Amino acid sequence: MEPLSIRRLWSDYWKVPVVGLIAAMLAFLGSFVLSPTYQSSTNLLVRARNTTFLSGNGTSLNQTPAVLDSDLAKALSDTQGALLSTDTVARMVVQQLQLDKPKPESNGPIATTRRAFSSVYHHIKAYLMFGTYKSPGRFDGAVQAVNSGLAGAQVKDSFVLNLTAQADNPKLAAAIANAAANSLVTIANERFSQDSLAYRDLLKQQLDAAQSDQARATNAVASFQRAHGITDIATELALSAKSQADLQTQLQQTQAQLSDSQAELASVESQLTSTPAETSTSQKITTGRSSTTIDNTQSSPIYQNLRAQEASLRARVSGYGAQLGALRTALRDSKPSGPLTAAQARLQQLALQQQIAQETMHNLATQYQQAKLSTVGNTVELTRVDTAPTPNMPIAPRRYMYIAVGLILGMVLGFVSAQTALLRRRREDEEAAAAEQAEADAEVIPERTIVLNPTAANGDVPVPVQRSREETLADRLFENGQARYNAPEGES
Repeated sequence: MEPLSIRRLWSDYWKVPVVGLIAAMLAFLGSFVLSPTYQSSTNLLVRARNTTFLSGNGTSLNQTPAVLDSDLAKALSDTQGALLSTDTVARMVVQQLQLDKPKPESNGPIATTRRAFSSVYHHIKAYLMFGTYKSPGRFDGAVQAVNSGLAGAQVKDSFVLNLTAQADNPKLAAAIANAAANSLVTIANERFSQDSLAYRDLLKQQLDAAQSDQARATNAVASFQRAHGITDIATELALSAKSQADLQTQLQQTQAQLSDSQAELASVESQLTSTPAETSTSQKITTGRSSTTIDNTQSSPIYQNLRAQEASLRARVSGYGAQLGALRTALRDSKPSGPLTAAQARLQQLALQQQIAQETMHNLATQYQQAKLSTVGNTVELTRVDTAPTPNMPIAPRRYMYIAVGLILGMVLGFVSAQTALLRRRREDEEAAAAEQAEADAEVIPERTIVLNPTAANGDVPVPVQRSREETLADRLFENGQARYNAPEGES
């Protein structure tokens, strides 16, 4: 075995750096075939936990203590991000920027190569995924391109939504980001306004029903007083120990009912935070060789049902709260006396119902007025924080990554090629040595051979030297191996 040296290494493995550098250069040049991708971003402020902002049902977010700030921010940001990923925003952007209009195309070699590469890529991808390829229409293709480049994410645990847009032109990327932000603000605020109006109308219906109940309770008390000649309600309500026991029992029952209703309300509010307000459906209509895709976005029936349950539970909680307050007041003002008469007990029940109806109507009236003011003055769910700037540098392709990958793959290929050539040469040497050994073994060599040893010459006359058979065979093998090593590559 020959000693390891730099010359020997270069002779065996020169393909590793050479092929690696060639592959890196080809990868770098190939990266120019891909269209550059520019990215621009803008920030939007999602409604915060503040009295000037409303939740989806038109109430202040300060009235939802069961929802933590971080969870609320994530839920709101996820909701807006889901709206951003729908085709509705992309269609509005395409229509606003007229991206479906024909654009002037460059006929240069790089632009032509890019278009050819993009076409081949989309064809191969479509055949691998769907088994067929169909070119979309100009408008649908623009919508798909815009939608694939839009993304939204929450900025840490804040109420800020970061919107990003990508395009093959820096000015176009900034224009798409700004147009998408404006479209998202419009859609979100319209939906928010509709939800607030629906909640306000629901409160109005509940308030009308509470006013009717309060009027009936007042009429019932007045009719009972006239029928039994009772004039002082306060005196009749301050009754005996039996009255106190009844009030205590009713107070406990009301407290239990209030706790159950509050637990149901908290559960419904938790479900609302994870339920999208809108649902998107896609319908593909195929007629002959053409097909049309229709995307619809509508209010989620599950979401609306949860909103109705929430409003009903809020009204129930308000009623139980009013009833609880009336029972505590009646229990505090009651005085031990003789047993109640049937008329007194009935009057007490009617008066309590009247008080509950009045407090319920008062609470609903307060909520209704707040909803009216909030709907008129605060219909903003999303607001723009800044404007998307024009990017200076593309984010893709990252040419240094192409160089690195090309260099690594080229060096691996060069190493494999060099190792294969080295193994082939060693195998050929071993086969030649084996053949020579076989020839040497087949040749009859005498026991003793007389040779002339020039190194042992006496002057200019070589001196004959006697060699054995083994020594003669070793000399021949050495001479043959030395001749193959010194021969040019490819000759052995």
